[in-house]
Amino acid sequence: MKLISKVEIDHFRSIRNETIDGLGDFTAFAGLNNSGKSNVLRALNAFFRDQTDSGLRVDFAQDYYRHDLKTKKSKLFSITVKFDLPASFKFRRGLEPIEKLLGRSFTIRKLWMRNRPEPHYYLNNFENPLSLELRAQIEQFLALISFRYIPNRVLPLDIIRSEHKALRDVLVRRLAKEAKKQESVFAAIGKTSETLIKSLQSAVHEACPDVGSIRLATPLAWQDLIFAFGYKLRTNDSELDDTAQGSGIQSLLMLETLSLIDRDYFQKFGWRQAAIWAVEEPESSLHTSLEAKVASYLAKIASAEDNRLQVFCTTHSDLMLQNADQNYFVTMSKGSSALEACD
Repeated sequence: MKLISKVEIDHFRSIRNETIDGLGDFTAFAGLNNSGKSNVLRALNAFFRDQTDSGLRVDFAQDYYRHDLKTKKSKLFSITVKFDLPASFKFRRGLEPIEKLLGRSFTIRKLWMRNRPEPHYYLNNFENPLSLELRAQIEQFLALISFRYIPNRVLPLDIIRSEHKALRDVLVRRLAKEAKKQESVFAAIGKTSETLIKSLQSAVHEACPDVGSIRLATPLAWQDLIFAFGYKLRTNDSELDDTAQGSGIQSLLMLETLSLIDRDYFQKFGWRQAAIWAVEEPESSLHTSLEAKVASYLAKIASAEDNRLQVFCTTHSDLMLQNADQNYFVTMSKGSSALEACD
């Protein structure tokens, strides 16, 4: 799904001024190490979450374009994003003024200045910063989008564990439709969780045929109700925890879990309307067959209309580039990053 069509990054980290146009459902940024690829994803993280690296808030001294630090001109950096909302993107009841303000195609700019902790907001070609009231409306719009930044070499199971509450909420929402009687609760949990991860099981089995089945580690009785979500993978007659699996299977579990959670948000009326993933080198630590599986999986979920998901990734993988519908090559010259679209 194409939600963002253009991004302009001005004086952020290693990027002096670059415009990234014609973004696709699945856009990949390739280049040598230390070329500045990840700064594109960090710029998006700054725009959506006021963070650069995970958990680190924007810090002007660290994030301003380093080569102009000693100049006397006023110092500021900005991230500008153009949105083209698909028909599937809905504004819930009560947000009609925001939809009227924005329309379906619009540009939002966030601008940071030295000694000012909060950014200014701009809409379209407005020369003056938005008022607090209009800024609040912009933030309400951005809250309709789930933005995920997944750094390089993150531990997939750590992300799954961090999302256990969201995954539990998905299960409980679906379970409520089936668990009519107290005595049927745990049977309904097992049945619902089996349906919940059906596509995940198919993807993992296709990548590793030796894995016979997967089930969520859900409670089987009332005494099991204090638990943390994880996965159980069956091979022959043995059932192993997800921690015993290789990094490739863990990566697939992580991506499928996040996709599952985001899809469920779309189904819940008035909740998130779209998702954007910024993933650093999703091929890390994967052998070729699993690398191909992850690349095709990202392309598949990004192009599926009912997923309402747009994916950006940095990569060194030819397979990622082959599966992406838009590629950019990032180079570094004299300490500055430049981006060029690849045919």
